[in-house]
Amino acid sequence: MRKVLNCISALLVAFMAVSIPALTSEAAVLRIGIHRQAFGSMDVVAWKKGYFDELLGKDNYSVHFFSQGKLMNQAMLSGSLDTGTTGFVPWTIATAKGGKLVGFAATAHLCSLTRLMVAPDSPLKRVEDMKGKSLATAKGASDTFTFEHFILPAHGLSVNDVRIINSTNTERLPMLRARNVDVILINEPTATIAEAQGYARNLVADFCKYDVSAMMSIAHPKVVEERRQQVVNYVRAWLRAAEYFRTNFDDYVKIYHAHEISMGVKVDLETTREALKKLIIAPELTPEMLKHLEGVAKALKEEGQIPRVPDLGTKREGLDLKLLEEAKKPM
Repeated sequence: MRKVLNCISALLVAFMAVSIPALTSEAAVLRIGIHRQAFGSMDVVAWKKGYFDELLGKDNYSVHFFSQGKLMNQAMLSGSLDTGTTGFVPWTIATAKGGKLVGFAATAHLCSLTRLMVAPDSPLKRVEDMKGKSLATAKGASDTFTFEHFILPAHGLSVNDVRIINSTNTERLPMLRARNVDVILINEPTATIAEAQGYARNLVADFCKYDVSAMMSIAHPKVVEERRQQVVNYVRAWLRAAEYFRTNFDDYVKIYHAHEISMGVKVDLETTREALKKLIIAPELTPEMLKHLEGVAKALKEEGQIPRVPDLGTKREGLDLKLLEEAKKPM
């Protein structure tokens, strides 16, 4: 019996010796969420240019693609994702309800990358014509919030005048082509691809006339607390890709185009170029953006979607603006 126990003890020691380093190594892997639309192009370029390899270590990160920002939001809340991007509205809803997310930068402006589109032969010519019609979009998304709270009222309509069909970015164009909906809310580069291939035309060419919201870069608070330097290095890689966008736009386009082709997207280089021209990268969460966030929160509270308005003024609740500052410092 003693020999059996000794054997078991030896096996347990051996198992622990093998398992503990493996678990430690796995825990150090930064799980990076990448948006399938143009908001995620900086992550793609940082990945393909080797910036993640250089600043994180090639074995210390993994990339995961999402068709919507709010899906990254949910993945992070569940503990299955470490960094990503989401809209102002999903972030506000999560934060107000006690969800633990850390917003640290503006990924990209949302308004210039968003359109309302209809079929080429659609009788709809103006937003006013949408009364009684169906729209494919994501319920609870920031661009949907803009549509409901700014665009519809500007044209004498309310949310009750339009039938919202909840859907992901990748589902909407097929829904329009199948004539299952009248209008789609769509982001770049899918919007430019749809236009170039003759599948859709603009009803509203961009949202900047109505709103100036952005996508928000977010991280899991536990990762920020326990592996802050790793998150800072991720942001450094991301900022390096943003700089590449400004200084080497043509090559940036080629890298993203090659990635899109590898993901099964049928698009030519020039269409990708036209889509990425609309990308506005300005990472700082400015006072104007924070004021806009407060306005979003107040509207959501009035509608009963959230129990309270997060304290963005004094406490900067759910935010860590120093992460971006640290990432900008020389290494």
